[in-house]
Amino acid sequence: MKNNMFDDQVQVWEQAAVRRIARKLGGRWQHSKLEVADLEQEGLIRWLALRCKFDPDRGADIKTFLVKVVEGQLGHMLERMSADKRKASIVASSLDQPREGAEDVATLKEAVVDDRNFAREVDLKIDITVLLQEVSPRQRALCCLLLDGHTMKEVSDKLNISKGVVYDEINRMEHVARKLGLHGYFE
Repeated sequence: MKNNMFDDQVQVWEQAAVRRIARKLGGRWQHSKLEVADLEQEGLIRWLALRCKFDPDRGADIKTFLVKVVEGQLGHMLERMSADKRKASIVASSLDQPREGAEDVATLKEAVVDDRNFAREVDLKIDITVLLQEVSPRQRALCCLLLDGHTMKEVSDKLNISKGVVYDEINRMEHVARKLGLHGYFE
């Protein structure tokens, strides 16, 4: 059976020899039939490029030369293909697999969740920064005290205002936040 692409350029025995080498090496490296066909094609291309360099005066048979050329080419290709497959298997890992060298996060899944929490915290800081630009200085001070974890009583004492005024200021800030599209920050 001839390979149509090489019919005019390669003799039948050359195609058969390259096919045998490709199947032998491809089977040894456990590659699929499609990959073996690719190996066969690469072997024939390499053979066509180097066949003209055969020198019968060196005492070697042309068939031996073909085997050396094709096995060398395909061996290098298979090593590269296997290295690429190893890289992919190293890169791919389970989210539940324990992470080496990461003491603060046990698994990749926890790291992803931490990254999402970090993103939410950054978004929250941006939202609050926008809000703080829109409110009065007293409201800004009140908001900062609340964010620092102070109670309503502590905020009213520090700002020298009643708790009722603190609640009124919070309601005003909540109204500003809703106008900015920031819902649920003062619940």
